[in-house]
Amino acid sequence: MNNRYKKAESLRKKGLSYREISDRLNIPKSTISYWFRDKQWSQDVRRRLSRRKAKIDVERVIAMNKAREKKRKKLYKDYRAQAYEAFNKYKNNKLFISGLMLYWAEGDSKLENSLVRLSNTDPRIINIFIEFLKKFLDIDEKKIKLSLVIYPDLDDGYCKKFWFKKTGLPLDNFIKSQVIIGRHPTRRLKYGICTVYNCSRESKEKIMKWIDMCAEDIMRE
Repeated sequence: MNNRYKKAESLRKKGLSYREISDRLNIPKSTISYWFRDKQWSQDVRRRLSRRKAKIDVERVIAMNKAREKKRKKLYKDYRAQAYEAFNKYKNNKLFISGLMLYWAEGDSKLENSLVRLSNTDPRIINIFIEFLKKFLDIDEKKIKLSLVIYPDLDDGYCKKFWFKKTGLPLDNFIKSQVIIGRHPTRRLKYGICTVYNCSRESKEKIMKWIDMCAEDIMRE
């Protein structure tokens, strides 16, 4: 008993944790804790170990974040490379160019939010963009969402039915409408403003790359 205690004490003073001492000497961790719980020098060791662990944990988190960021950047680069390869294949397609021009003019251009989002009051524009998403970005129809911005005097259900008939997308694809107070008490937009959106960094990277390439092509002509 005395010999085992001295060995444990020696290891503890060298800065080993209770778990490490237990593994080395085959002594229950609870026993080691009981031996040294009232020893001030052992509490000092515990604090040093806690600080060291906290530092290691921080360094590990930083390393993991750097690794994830590196992986993300590579993935985004791969998306742009795929877009580059696909551009020549699609650039003479009217639907492709129409979808890009619409997004260039009306779409959400903030890359970091990963939202592919376009708003308009014209069902033809909305439909062209929906077809663009399905054909060139291979987005499943179920993942294409619609939301409406309407005035208080418009009936939400009536407006949704209108856009449902015009787009052919299921009513399940519609999310909660946003009601806004306009400058005038009477409605100006009979069916509200429709927003098509899909959350996909891959699609956003490709669209923005295609727009850049399209602009370059136009400027060269």
